[in-house]
Amino acid sequence: MPLIFPIEPDIGDNYSYGDITWRFNGYGWEKLDEGNFFQQDSPPTEYVKGDHWFNTLNGKLYIAIDDDSGVIWVEFTGIGGAFNVVIHETTAVTGQTYQVGEFDHYIGVSYNGQPTIILPANSASGKVIVVKDESGKAGEPYKAITVQGSSSDLIDNQSSAIININNASLTFIYRNGWRII
Repeated sequence: MPLIFPIEPDIGDNYSYGDITWRFNGYGWEKLDEGNFFQQDSPPTEYVKGDHWFNTLNGKLYIAIDDDSGVIWVEFTGIGGAFNVVIHETTAVTGQTYQVGEFDHYIGVSYNGQPTIILPANSASGKVIVVKDESGKAGEPYKAITVQGSSSDLIDNQSSAIININNASLTFIYRNGWRII
């Protein structure tokens, strides 16, 4: 059976047939081998199932897998203690509003005002986020930190949680919504 590739592809377009994927390079279609390795500080934009990415910012290894939503990056972890080094992504927040990203773990807040931290919707079960008052001023008037859930994911059945004690922190875990632990 002949393969029928797209007639007018853009550079970087992928075409898959069965378990084989090709990428258009501007001149023709190149077969992609599973298992490409990327070492950089942000996720590769062009990847296929089986590719590996080492995040140079947080020291974590990710593998591209195919799930119901398409090919996505998941963190690669060892079994039986083979991999026991954990480096968490940290983010310094100095602005009024911050939307927590996919790779965030620790959010240090040093904003001279009333900041709002927005937790992501529909995170992976077990995802942990720590929000900390690094300014040491959350207990002062008009300096409390608001941590807000998304419209679909509440925080312990509330729309938000407040940090209003100097140098305090809250730790959240996701399981069908955000929980304070």
